[in-house]
Amino acid sequence: MVTRVIKNVIRDTIRIYSLHRLEMVVLSDNTRNIKWAELLGFSRENNVAKYFTPDKRDVIRYEFVDHRML
Repeated sequence: MVTRVIKNVIRDTIRIYSLHRLEMVVLSDNTRNIKWAELLGFSRENNVAKYFTPDKRDVIRYEFVDHRML
């Protein structure tokens, strides 16, 4: 249920603000949130961003591209 609501929020946000891309970062050791990002429709960008956070933790960068807006 929460995932469905968030998917709708993403789509509404893209539509309302005429966006074509959203970005998201997930801690690289958080497998639950990695799976959730992918379930929401985000695609993994290149490699892991090393030492991305203030406490030097690695993250995975994700993007959500609305191809209809391109």
